[in-house]
Amino acid sequence: MPVKQSPQLRAALWYARRFHWHVFPIRPRDKAPLTAGGFYNATTDQAQIRHWWQQWPDANVGIACGASGLVVIDIDAKNGAGGLESWADLRQELGSDIDDTPTVETPTGGLHLYYAAIDRSIRNSTSQLANGIDVRGEGGYVVAPPSEHPEGGTYNWALNCGPHECELDPLPEGIAERLRGPQKLVLDSDSSNGSGDAIITTGQRNATLTSLAGTMRRRGMTCDAIVAALLAENSARCSPPLHDDEVTRIALSVARYDPVLDPEHLTDMGNSRRLVHLAKDDLRYVPQWGWLWWDGRRWARDTSGAAMRCARETVQAIRSEATRREDEAERAALEKWAKTSESLARIRAMVELAQSELEFVADVEQFDTDPMLLNCLNGTIDLRTGRLRPHSRADYITKLAPVEYVPDAAHPIWT
Repeated sequence: MPVKQSPQLRAALWYARRFHWHVFPIRPRDKAPLTAGGFYNATTDQAQIRHWWQQWPDANVGIACGASGLVVIDIDAKNGAGGLESWADLRQELGSDIDDTPTVETPTGGLHLYYAAIDRSIRNSTSQLANGIDVRGEGGYVVAPPSEHPEGGTYNWALNCGPHECELDPLPEGIAERLRGPQKLVLDSDSSNGSGDAIITTGQRNATLTSLAGTMRRRGMTCDAIVAALLAENSARCSPPLHDDEVTRIALSVARYDPVLDPEHLTDMGNSRRLVHLAKDDLRYVPQWGWLWWDGRRWARDTSGAAMRCARETVQAIRSEATRREDEAERAALEKWAKTSESLARIRAMVELAQSELEFVADVEQFDTDPMLLNCLNGTIDLRTGRLRPHSRADYITKLAPVEYVPDAAHPIWT
């Protein structure tokens, strides 16, 4: 019996095939990417998309805006953000037809309006367009239907406003002009604190705090330390300050990345360690069997090149790492090494060296040790209790019964 496709996988394949939108997997009921390269890994390749959702069947769907030629207007309605009111004012000023474009309804009452990017000059911003309205463009991404929201509920296309029902309009020029306006730091020379530090204004807060968080993470600071530092910086310099939960989200997003290796570790061994950071939860190497990968239900023999795909993702992550480097020499060295690492010889060397990494190495005797666990498509049954529980890497199961367990199913033959 073929494994069922999740609604998220069907949607991801549809977005990529029909609209050429670049998609990537996001953590279930979350907004954080699952791959180390995040939206830089986004693709329209159907095989890669299927591979991701085999690894993470419940993953949410992310769309990389810049690569997809999109600008998305994010109208926030929760906690009195005022986004809907601001949008009503913009409609009155710029015309009521500015929202005749594919539209997503968010579980918190907000809206995501999808537009075709006129060019690639529109980048992410927070409340620069208007109070309670964020923008996702070049360098950003959105969570797409039918993904699940962290607070419950799902993202849905508005009635008659799906991308197959409503023409994708170009970003209205009136909006584009506002977003292309100057974004600058205003020096608060008269500040009462006398520090002389630059005040971070609307439109720069997220980018500045993200850059600061990246610097701290590269220096090995813990997530808690980054959160504390960003909250202090937000309070002291951001005008107006971001909500604490938004600042914490920035810190958590950056802290997902392991502290980067020093520039001198741009070697095959360094790449092997990077592969560990990327795939230590999803790959195992058994000398007698070769590579195994976690397909979301079991540890399966790697007959489809999963280890090599993870190695390619590692190379993409090096490129992503380069963009987060502030030092020009370090950034140039990383970009050069990323290009070198694209060769088949370097990728093979990375995978071969990784076979001896302790995080990957496993013994045959670790697998299938509990005969009272029966692995099914929808979970693992503990035959001692009859309880169905979620699939778990820690069970080290390699077998899978190609059926779903239905506790209340009729069984007339056995009565």
